[in-house]
Amino acid sequence: MKLTFSQTGSGLRAFHGPPLQGFTLAGADGVFHPANARITGADTLVVRSKAVADPVRVRYAWQNHPAGANLCNQERLPASPFEIAKP
Repeated sequence: MKLTFSQTGSGLRAFHGPPLQGFTLAGADGVFHPANARITGADTLVVRSKAVADPVRVRYAWQNHPAGANLCNQERLPASPFEIAKP
């Protein structure tokens, strides 16, 4: 699933370096699985999981006290937890 952000400051990064953590994906069944995320541009991420062939929802830092969630911008401002569904 490709995500494009509108508020990234000078660009996206992983706080303290890669890999990005805290992402999950779900298919049409609504079951979320751990996912890998990779920054592909200043405002773009690609999120994948081998357990989800056709993702329809992505979550980031979607638990109480999300340990390891490390998406931020170049200015080190952290991303807020979010859930996005494909239209």
